[in-house]
Amino acid sequence: MADSQSFQGIDADKWLRIKEVVLNKAGIGINSLVGSGSAKGITLSWSYSPDTQVLITTLVKRSFYDPSADVIDADIAEMVKSA
Repeated sequence: MADSQSFQGIDADKWLRIKEVVLNKAGIGINSLVGSGSAKGITLSWSYSPDTQVLITTLVKRSFYDPSADVIDADIAEMVKSA
C-alpha cells in the first residue's frame, strides 16, 4: 500500500481531537497509542508518541472499490489537519 505519513507537533489535546475526527469521518475507533482498525473498506494503522508528539499513520489495506491510496492518504492528512 502507500507509504507511512508522519505528523509532527501533535500534543495531547490535538491527539484527542484527531481520534474524534477519525471516528466520525472514517468510522475507525482509535483506542490506543499504537494499533490498527478497519471500517468502510480500509484498514489503517497508527503509532502516536506523546513524548515526541509524532503521529505516524499507514494505510494498510483498501478495497478495490475505494479511491486510490493517494486519495485516502490525502483524506487522512486532512483529518489530522482539521482536528
